Amino acid sequence: MTLTQYLWENRLTQQAFADKVGYTRNYISMICRGKIPSKRLIRDIEMITDGLVTRRDLVETKNA
Repeated sequence: MTLTQYLWENRLTQQAFADKVGYTRNYISMICRGKIPSKRLIRDIEMITDGLVTRRDLVETKNA
């Protein structure tokens, strides 16, 4: 599942999610558009989404 899908399905704004992970809304927006996040943020996203958004979702699909 992409981060954008997760946000939509859980009715979260990019700002609300950014607040949960401790990053800016602009950075979360960049990730939703395809920027590969840091290893720490990948780990945090996996944890906060209960594994619904995985490392593969965030990294490997960008290289396809």
